[in-house]
Amino acid sequence: MSTPIVPEFESITRREIFDALCDAYDLARSLAAGNARWASALDRAWGWLLEQDTIAYDVEHWAIRVQSATHPGVVYVANGDCTCPAFAHGNACWHRAAARLVRRALEGELAAVAAEWDAGIARARVQAEVDELFPPRLAA
Repeated sequence: MSTPIVPEFESITRREIFDALCDAYDLARSLAAGNARWASALDRAWGWLLEQDTIAYDVEHWAIRVQSATHPGVVYVANGDCTCPAFAHGNACWHRAAARLVRRALEGELAAVAAEWDAGIARARVQAEVDELFPPRLAA
């Protein structure tokens, strides 16, 4: 018998990832062209994300936690799956769309940090090679 995965949520602010969220939404919206159900889910997710100051997110499981808009006190957890009734009935749900947008935004942020890190390492390597070829002169 397997133990269910219990996400551990942290709060991230929308402001921290806003530019990356915009990029993720623009890309997703263009990819959803021609699919009215997903376009609608993306638009609803985008509206919800814009209303949030913070987003409850579990990086390990790429999940968000969303309060139900129609059932007070009910909380849905979404990543590739969702605990909402729409998903249970095989419909496109905006909670999954929101989770995917946040994931894409965070992946973009992580990629940017990795690129900066790699650039810093590359600069350090180049500087080490320059220093080896042209040792700094010692002060007399």
